[in-house]
Amino acid sequence: MEYRPNRRDTHVKVRMVIDDMILDALMVDISRDGARLAFPGDLLPGTAVTLKVDGAEVDALVHWSRRGHSGVRFLDRLAPETLARLEGAADRLAGFR
Repeated sequence: MEYRPNRRDTHVKVRMVIDDMILDALMVDISRDGARLAFPGDLLPGTAVTLKVDGAEVDALVHWSRRGHSGVRFLDRLAPETLARLEGAADRLAGFR
């Protein structure tokens, strides 16, 4: 049986930094290990990204990408307080609801 962390819906706008490019995306869900992003395009698996949201920066790698959605895996598992902060960002920030 494959381990799959508990995912939580977020629907919050994030900034993705890829090299010197800054792109907007929507974080659809999040877990301690990764997130699913909605983005108008596909990203190559293995691409390094930094997600910026609500004052937090999280480094990740693109794990998969298809039809405008990408799954990223965080380089370091999120601390519980960081996860709570990112989950709560949807309530504090004006996003794409």
